[in-house]
Amino acid sequence: IIGADVCKSSVVFCCLDTENPPTDYGEYYRNGDNFQTAEANVQGLKKILECKAAVIALEPTGNNYSRLWVEKLGAAGMKVALVGHSECKSYRKILALPDKDDSADALTLGYYYLLNQANPRRFVIQRDEVTYQLRGRILRLQHLSRIQTMISNRLKQDLAYCFPERQDTGLNAPLFWGWLAGERLSIKYDNELAATAGLGLTDDVRIAAKTLYMQMQRERDVQAELKALLDHPQFRPYRAVLARYGMGARVQSMLISQLYPIENFLDADGAAIVERSRGRISKKNTLKHLSERRVLKMLGLAPTREQSGTSINETKKAGSNLCRDAMWQWAFTRIEPNKRRLQGDLGDILKAKHDELKASHPTKLARSKFMAYAARRVFYDLVAEIAQKD
Repeated sequence: IIGADVCKSSVVFCCLDTENPPTDYGEYYRNGDNFQTAEANVQGLKKILECKAAVIALEPTGNNYSRLWVEKLGAAGMKVALVGHSECKSYRKILALPDKDDSADALTLGYYYLLNQANPRRFVIQRDEVTYQLRGRILRLQHLSRIQTMISNRLKQDLAYCFPERQDTGLNAPLFWGWLAGERLSIKYDNELAATAGLGLTDDVRIAAKTLYMQMQRERDVQAELKALLDHPQFRPYRAVLARYGMGARVQSMLISQLYPIENFLDADGAAIVERSRGRISKKNTLKHLSERRVLKMLGLAPTREQSGTSINETKKAGSNLCRDAMWQWAFTRIEPNKRRLQGDLGDILKAKHDELKASHPTKLARSKFMAYAARRVFYDLVAEIAQKD
């Protein structure tokens, strides 16, 4: 098998014999002849394929950098195993290899695969093509939103002296920005500009407005692409459940991109995984809802803790920041406000739980606990929905 560390325009890799792996990984690392570099081009891909390896283990570095290798090598018949960043870091320490070293990472990835190849859950879930594209469109929309915010903030500063009457116009006014870019006609804005107290529009304003308007048009196109992907038949039972919670297309897309297929979190019989074990500290028999924990972690709602002596310090939550933000926006707009709250029995249950938590916890902690509660309900509703469809 091949362990490969993905760089910006190349990969550093090493080949390990599955039947005769190294006995001393430190010595293997110090022998520089064991490592090669493949550039991100046709020759580099050919160089890796000529090794005749059955598997390549790598990190999903930044999605974009690793995508070329994942898709091209996978299409050539090589199995691709993705290893999480934290796992690679931990195993590198086990091997006593140096940090920030491409060769050390490549060797660690190969070692990790050799030890865990029999357990698929130890590797990062690989999405199917439709789900992969869905996630790509979500990330693209986030990128376009950041660009528009940056440009509009600069434009508003310029409009403060060029056209002060319109300096507070929001991004939800496409006619104004299209007119400012010279792409759309508007007698209303022509008259306003003629009567402005400002100094008049400059070339900088016009050019920036053109850029902003182009990004707004691209955003509409990507939203249409996202909707088409979300309408794929494989997502219908997922959307049916999420719609009952009053979640819009954006929130649905983010959650589905992390949870599809839900079977990844279940046992062979399609049931949530629950184990009974003895607590390390309490010494009592407790139930561990493993599927539930994995779902919460994927959605960025599972806290991670560090322990030192007798003290346990809570750290930041692991998982997807985008999903955590999406869940927060959903709770803030569909559960908290009485005027827009989710209607029906489910809305009443969620609102009552939210109010209960808010009455007994600080606001930030109450919201965090509520989002985890809602995510658990969504998970079990999805399991039931999929079982019913089957």
